[in-house]
Amino acid sequence: ETIDDFEEVSSVASYSMSMQLCREGIVAGPSSGEGLCGLIQYLEKMRTSGRLSELADPETGEISCVFICCDLPYQYLDGYFDRLPESQFPPILNQILLGCDQDKYSESWILSTRQAARMLSCSNQRKQRLRECKRRSNQTRMADVRQRTLGTRFLDLRQREDFETEHIPQSMSSPLKSLTPAIRDLFGNPETLHMIWTGLQSKFIKGEKELSPKKLPIVILCYDGDTSQMATSILRAKGYTAFSVCGGFCALKRSTPTRKLGDGDE
Repeated sequence: ETIDDFEEVSSVASYSMSMQLCREGIVAGPSSGEGLCGLIQYLEKMRTSGRLSELADPETGEISCVFICCDLPYQYLDGYFDRLPESQFPPILNQILLGCDQDKYSESWILSTRQAARMLSCSNQRKQRLRECKRRSNQTRMADVRQRTLGTRFLDLRQREDFETEHIPQSMSSPLKSLTPAIRDLFGNPETLHMIWTGLQSKFIKGEKELSPKKLPIVILCYDGDTSQMATSILRAKGYTAFSVCGGFCALKRSTPTRKLGDGDE
């Protein structure tokens, strides 16, 4: 007796109407969409039967309608994608990014040039002690000494010819084929980002031996610091203690002596 009329509304229609309301600035969930759909269906039924005038105000002839917005959409977000066809959603731009570069980033993994130079200095001192021990130790003892004196490793992703022209002492060349000095704004170019990420994934899967052991710090160098940030993110997800350098090799070389290949490297 408390209900004048009853309308059945599908969940698809409810979610679709809710999304239309949200796009018009009325943030309402599927139950609110259901209420509006039911109201529209009722009005259409009255119009079809020729009884719409029964709802009009006797003086103005206007029909006043109210529906209740009783919920919000946020807790039902998955339902919109599950129930509604793709045609109801705008196209996804740069869809290739959905499958790459999903690992965590942290500013604490980005070294300043001063921090990187300090790590390099400490690493070189350890290696110097290792060379001194090598001259006066037997082979068995050397294995133990090596474990205790190994320090930070520097992995240079720049092209081989650039490494040969100039590099950080004691760094190791491991060129990334897709990386060139011409790449600018890595994180602003979806195609380039995907290309670099794919190359890094392949490199680190194939080059596990050159990265081990995981517990030792490894500093990744590139031209400007962007690619090394991505590499650090990937390696951290794999359990390595990896770092990048703010500004990359170009910034680090201004505060650290560099060498050409053959100038005393071991």
